[in-house]
Amino acid sequence: MTYSSVYKGTPDVVIDGAIGPGFWQTKNVPFPQWCTVDLGRSETISGVIVHQYGPGFVMTDYELATSLDG
Repeated sequence: MTYSSVYKGTPDVVIDGAIGPGFWQTKNVPFPQWCTVDLGRSETISGVIVHQYGPGFVMTDYELATSLDG
C-alpha cells in the first residue's frame, strides 16, 4: 500500500476490515489525498465503505480507480 501522506494513524487501517479504533489522517497537505492498494491479482470490486473520523473531519468526495498494470 502506498499513500500521499500521514499526519496521525497508520494507512494500514484502510484495509484492516475493522471499524476503529484506528484511523488514517492527513493534515495541511494539498488535495487530493490518496492511497493505493495492490490486491495482487484481478478482483471484482463490489463496493467501498468509508467510515468518517468525526463530524469535523468529513471526506466530501472520493474516486475509485482500478488498473491491471499499476
